[in-house]
Amino acid sequence: MWLVYTLAAAGLWGVGQVLTKRGLVQITPLWNNLVAYGWVIVIMIPWAVNGGVSWDRLPIIFPLTLLTAAAYSIYFYVVSRGEIALTGTINSAYPLATVILAKIFLGETTSGLQNLGIVATLVGAVLIAWPKNIRVKLESWVWWGTAGAIIVGSADFLTKLIIGKSDVYTFTLSHELAFIPVLVGLWLMDKGGRSIPKFNLRSWWPTLTGVGMMQVGVLSFFIALSLGKASLVAPVSSIYQAITVVLAMIWLKEKVSLRQLTGIILAIGGILLLAGKA
Repeated sequence: MWLVYTLAAAGLWGVGQVLTKRGLVQITPLWNNLVAYGWVIVIMIPWAVNGGVSWDRLPIIFPLTLLTAAAYSIYFYVVSRGEIALTGTINSAYPLATVILAKIFLGETTSGLQNLGIVATLVGAVLIAWPKNIRVKLESWVWWGTAGAIIVGSADFLTKLIIGKSDVYTFTLSHELAFIPVLVGLWLMDKGGRSIPKFNLRSWWPTLTGVGMMQVGVLSFFIALSLGKASLVAPVSSIYQAITVVLAMIWLKEKVSLRQLTGIILAIGGILLLAGKA
């Protein structure tokens, strides 16, 4: 079941980030995080409480969930620093950090076929998403994308660790409560991001819809981590960036290059290898 939830998360992220990036033209990363918390109140907190929270474990794991909340809050800042095909491609390498940390500190083991599936999925996702005619210079989007990959990958590992010490319901509630001080900190630091455009449905719907889809994807990802190994869940989830590119091809009627076709075949093959062991 972990694979089903992971693919659901990737699909929601793939579509959601296109809409979110469109909304970032007018709405700041700070307000994207605030909108995200609105969805948290509507969806994630009720789901966690209804599922059954271990209240005695909540104060124990709360300090660690402050770290995961802070790490995940940087996403909108990362994608706002350049074209989503650029920052997103670099950032989609986050599973490397997750896999390394999970193997070292959680003692997770994977078979030879699973390792092959992990590599194929990651390489395929990057090949699909990598923009045409781009020379990688050490510009700000490279640093932001790299930092985002390391931070988010580490947060995924930490999420798996905390869920293992509690449960997915307790972690989710603690993680979302930890977002409150994180949002207060962002509000105090990001003074330029406080400005908000006048509300009208035309300018706000991409943000409201995209952020909502991404939050549901986050919940699906948390469930996947509670059911499967972080070293398997994270690589499969990275195909969200490839989904974004494929959707752009469909919507914009762009032709698929040989490189992208190779990436699609690798990503699908990698997922099939992992599915065989799921």
